[in-house]
Amino acid sequence: MSTSMRASHYEVLGASEDASASELKAAYRAKAKELHPDSGGDEEAFDALQVAWSVLGNADRRREYDSWLDDTRPVMGGSRTALQQRFEERELEVERKAWEARRTEVRRKAAQAAAARQAAAEAEQAEKAEHISLHRHLTMGAAAVAVLVSVFELWRGPSTAPTEVEAFGASLPLPPTTTGVLLAQVVLAALVGFGSTLAHPPAQPKDPLGLAAFTGTSQFRVGVGVAASLLMIWVVVPFLLRAL
Repeated sequence: MSTSMRASHYEVLGASEDASASELKAAYRAKAKELHPDSGGDEEAFDALQVAWSVLGNADRRREYDSWLDDTRPVMGGSRTALQQRFEERELEVERKAWEARRTEVRRKAAQAAAARQAAAEAEQAEKAEHISLHRHLTMGAAAVAVLVSVFELWRGPSTAPTEVEAFGASLPLPPTTTGVLLAQVVLAALVGFGSTLAHPPAQPKDPLGLAAFTGTSQFRVGVGVAASLLMIWVVVPFLLRAL
């Protein structure tokens, strides 16, 4: 064979085509020791040796390679260059498809993980929105009840409301129901209702004063809830005690 002709994998290893697996392995080790760049060998020849061994060192790939050699064996001692090139191109194509399959699988898993994180974030936001909505309804309801009670007391006349009640075997003093106090209760209830509205802005609130950074916090919502509770205790509880 001339030097311009491409060597077969067997020729690269320096072994015969009917060599056993152990003989191929021994030939590969001897060639690797001889051609290794660290030992002064040729790097290109060493790379060709690795390619040859990757085929002949695997029983399935060796059988496929031998089949290619048998089916396309040149007549009258012709060159195997085209055969060898087609075989290596086919190997590269198989490796490329395997790499693309791995890349597709990685992307699929990454997309699934991103979708799962997105779904979890959306579920968390939905749960938070439900809690905020319930809190808003409770605080707005408390403010509305306080306004109604205060207006009713104003309509009935502050002077007619008792200032103490008998409960639990004792006389309990009640908050005063003067006109000024009742009006102050209405104002406080309106402020609680307004604060509740600020604490739960719509999805895209118009915030010309730049208060959303403060009013959208959980601390502000807690403050509004505490104010609504105190308002109920100050206004509604005494009203119920007087009614009883």
